Amino acid sequence: MTSIPTLAIDPLGYVPIMAWLSVGAVTLAALEVQIEGASGWAAALPTWRYGPPWLRAILNGKVLTGYHVFLWATLIVFFHLPVIIAGWSIALETTMLSCFMTFAVLWDALWFVLNPSRPSRTEIWWFQRWIGPFPTDYYGSIGLGALLALGRGALPEAVGSPVFGSMAVPLQHLLGWAVASLLAAAFSVIIALAIRPAVARHSVAPPPARGGSPANDANEGSCRSGGDEGT
Repeated sequence: MTSIPTLAIDPLGYVPIMAWLSVGAVTLAALEVQIEGASGWAAALPTWRYGPPWLRAILNGKVLTGYHVFLWATLIVFFHLPVIIAGWSIALETTMLSCFMTFAVLWDALWFVLNPSRPSRTEIWWFQRWIGPFPTDYYGSIGLGALLALGRGALPEAVGSPVFGSMAVPLQHLLGWAVASLLAAAFSVIIALAIRPAVARHSVAPPPARGGSPANDANEGSCRSGGDEGT
């Protein structure tokens, strides 16, 4: 029987996992800026869409798209790669899912940090409900991630860390997840700000003329400013 990885039962195990995933959140957000440009939620992409009123109410204004269905499916598959290496366990599953909740929020928020179009709240039609500066989706993801971390700490195999002293083990795991999430957010924003000029430059390049080549367009070095995007 495969043993459970230490990172999946130690409250401080969240720190290296989140640090690694913060880099992935930046690169994925940058990739989506290249794909979507100023049109968030795949609004300008050639993908199928399904958005009856009842579904849009559940999804906070969003429609279901083929792009997002297959993107999320791909992410969930890769997030479960540790299962192939270490074997499945509840501890590992709760670790992966609690980390995914943080990753999903970072990845989405970084799209706005990296996108040169800088859409205003009124232009972000795919988020209808907000609490303060963030859409309600973010609070839901963070809340679910916190519950999963707390549940992980309640498992029989969960261990505590001397760093947290005599605090109850479930609370140690919750605190470990929260601290790791905050560190990942700070780290990812620093990386995003560092690479934003490169992301913005390539994301606002106009498409080549009909019959032309992207290579020819790149060689000409043409590039529009962020304010021209989507006009």
